Amino acid sequence: MSITEVDVGGEALPGESGLPEFDVGEIERRLAAGRNLPTQCYLDEAVHHFELDAVFGDAWQYFAPVHHLRAIGSRVVGTVGRTPVVVIRNDDGQLRGFVNACRHRGYRLVDCSASEAKSRMQCSYHGWVYRLDGSLAAVGRGETDKSLVKDALGLLPVSVDVLGQGIFVNPKPDAGKLVDAFPGIDRVALDIGLDPDLNRYRPVARYSVEQKSNWKLWYDNGTECYHCPTVHGASFGAAFDTTEGVYSFNIHGAYSSGYFESTRNSGVELVGGDFRSLQLFPGTQYIQHNDLMVMGRVVPTGPGSCRFEADYLAEDGADPDRVEQWVKLWNQTYDEDAVVVERIQQNLASGRIDELIYVDGMEDVSRHYHGLIWKAYRRHLGG
Repeated sequence: MSITEVDVGGEALPGESGLPEFDVGEIERRLAAGRNLPTQCYLDEAVHHFELDAVFGDAWQYFAPVHHLRAIGSRVVGTVGRTPVVVIRNDDGQLRGFVNACRHRGYRLVDCSASEAKSRMQCSYHGWVYRLDGSLAAVGRGETDKSLVKDALGLLPVSVDVLGQGIFVNPKPDAGKLVDAFPGIDRVALDIGLDPDLNRYRPVARYSVEQKSNWKLWYDNGTECYHCPTVHGASFGAAFDTTEGVYSFNIHGAYSSGYFESTRNSGVELVGGDFRSLQLFPGTQYIQHNDLMVMGRVVPTGPGSCRFEADYLAEDGADPDRVEQWVKLWNQTYDEDAVVVERIQQNLASGRIDELIYVDGMEDVSRHYHGLIWKAYRRHLGG
């Protein structure tokens, strides 16, 4: 399936095996005109697999609340890009991340996030045992195989870092620090009023939705509030002022910040105080307002599917009943988003929709992130 209309004599980036060529001129004209990437980028299986490497293969992603890994030996599992990951609290109190696969036969080492901390990780396939630092402790009946060099068979590392209450993972073992990928993010977080205190919040609930839409549609939707008065009038829009010109989004390279004021004199029981947010490319949301912290990410699962996951953390001292109401309001908001993006995906799949339009001013952040996706494409293909 072709994903370009090639201009005669135009520059093209060669695709990887099974991936069509990208017509550089055509795509950059689309983006400059406030249009989306070619429609097939939301439908093509080969493009989906390409994005797992090009966009997510070396990117920082939100993974879990720090609170889930307070005890030595506690662990959380998940997937970042193509990579199965386990993050664990090491014996020295540090967070360590590994590819969640036994070095013996590649079986999944940790089946699920542990409800209780353990001092070792043991593969349930052949019984190989690993220490919390990822080193191989025992190979069971294979101990008699003198060809095995334990020191060379430790778990494969991934990069782990912390921002506020969130644990972030990059599949690359040498990714450096998260703040290097998002320069100035600590300062911006403080400027907009995000509170980094780990002791002020505790996890109370989790939202997860399997979405029949491309991840880019979910991400587009989450980076603008042009739709908030019409889609979220009884949810997010009832608690926060979504009047044009009142709220703000600001772009800071590979991330953006947002600010909303609470709805005034609305008669709505839940009034949100001031809402602060960070959007980290690709697909991470970091939100804080009175009573609640919301941390979420979008996970690509196919060309026409994704999963959105969000952890809700209650502010210390917040009224439990209000927190429960906030969780219901956010669940409703995300459910409404899910309906919207699924309908867009259906229309793109019809073959009748050639382009999506992003309005100047109202959807600048969405346009910016499209540009970052395209830069990731070009970087991965060497263009």
